[in-house]
Amino acid sequence: MRTYLLTWNPGRAPGFADDIAEFTSSGGLIVPWSCGRTKRITVGDRLFLMQLGVEERGVIGSARAVSAPYEDDHWDADRAAAGDTALFVDAEFGDLRGEPVIGLAELSQRPFTGMNWTPQASGIEIPELQAKALAALWHDRMGGGSPSAKLGVPLPPDRADWYSAEDYVEALGRLGPAVTAKQRAMLRAHCEAPGRVLTVTQLAAAAGYARPEATYSQYGRLGSLLSRELGHGAETVATRMIGDDFRSAGGEVTWVMEPALARALVTLGWSRSAAAPPNLVGDVLAISATPRIGATQREALLQCRLGQGAFRRALLDLWKTCAVTGVAEEAALVASHIKPWHASTNEERLDPANGLLLVANIDALFDRGLVSFQDNGEMLIADRLHPGDCALLGLTASMRLRWPPLKSARYLAFHRRCYGFSA
Repeated sequence: MRTYLLTWNPGRAPGFADDIAEFTSSGGLIVPWSCGRTKRITVGDRLFLMQLGVEERGVIGSARAVSAPYEDDHWDADRAAAGDTALFVDAEFGDLRGEPVIGLAELSQRPFTGMNWTPQASGIEIPELQAKALAALWHDRMGGGSPSAKLGVPLPPDRADWYSAEDYVEALGRLGPAVTAKQRAMLRAHCEAPGRVLTVTQLAAAAGYARPEATYSQYGRLGSLLSRELGHGAETVATRMIGDDFRSAGGEVTWVMEPALARALVTLGWSRSAAAPPNLVGDVLAISATPRIGATQREALLQCRLGQGAFRRALLDLWKTCAVTGVAEEAALVASHIKPWHASTNEERLDPANGLLLVANIDALFDRGLVSFQDNGEMLIADRLHPGDCALLGLTASMRLRWPPLKSARYLAFHRRCYGFSA
C-alpha cells in the first residue's frame, strides 16, 4: 500500500466546501479528485488531502482510493470547454475537517522533512518514512479510532495503526501473564519516553539486557501474540504491531510506539503516562532551526512557547485573573493557547486572541481536550472525564469564561472541532 498527497486550493475550487459540509452531516463522502499525472495509484492506497492557497494550510482529510486513475473532462470548467482532460481517482473519505488537523508548520519538522508538502500538482507519492509518521500523527489527532471500520476496506497485512486503544486493551487483557515481566518493562519505558521513541539499545537496557538484539526477540514474540489476539492475520514483520522502526542519524535502529498501544498501556496501568508529540523541547528546537524568520520574531516565539514574554503579558493585561475561576495568583496561571501550538501559524501563536489565562488544572484539561468552551463562554466537559474526577477537580456544569472573548470565536471553534465537541 502506497500513500499519496492530494491538494485542494479553496480559491480555485470553492465548491468542495459544500462536500465538507455534506461529510460533516452524513459521515461519508466519495468524490473524484485530480491526481495530476500520477497513474500508479491503486485501489486501497492511502490518500491525504492538503489544503493550500489560504492562510490556514495543512492536512484536512484522510481517504482511500476506490478506483485506479482514469481520464475525464478537466476539473477547470474553462479548460474542459476547450477540450482538455485530466486524470482523476475516486477518493472515499474516512475523515474530513474544515480546518487543518495537522498544520503545515508541523510538516517542516522531522520526521516530515524531505517531502514537498506544497506541490504544484496533486497526486504526489509520500515517502514511506514520512507516510508512516503522518498516518500515526493523524491517527492520534483523530482520537485513535479505527478508520478502517468507516471505510469498509480490509486491513493491509503490515499495518497496526488502524487498531484503537480499546482493541489493544482487550488483546493485552486476554494475553495477561503471557506478556512477560521483561516485555512489560520494555513497553513501560517505551511508552514513557519523550515522543514514545527509543533505540533498540535503550529498549533492551530497560529489560536488563546488555545486547540490543534482545529487543528484536522480545518485541518479535510480543508482536506475534498481539497479531494473533487482534485477529490481524499473517504478520510478516511482527514488531509492527508495537511500532514502526527507522534508523536514527547515528545509524541505530529506533522505534516509535503506536499511539493507540501507548494509550492502552496507560488504561491498563502498565505505564504511568504516555509521552506524546508535540513536545516542548522539540518545539523549541524547531523554532530555533526555522529559516526565514527574523531574530525578533524568533525570540518572541521562543518566549511564547515557554509560557513567558509578550503573549503571557497580553493575557495578564486582558484577563487579570483566571478566565474561569478568578484566581489571581500569577504563579498558578498559565497562558494557554486555544488553537493548539502545533496547528497554529507563527502569527496565530503570538495572537492574544488565541489565548486564555487559566489556572493550571483547567489549562491541563483544556490543553488535552477534556474541556472546551462555547463562543458564549459556557464550559464543555468531555464525556470521558469521570464525574468523580470532575468533583475532585472542582469542575461544575455552571462554570464558564467570565466574559465571552469575541475575538477568540474562530479559535474556540477550532478547539471544539479538534477535540470532538459537537456543540
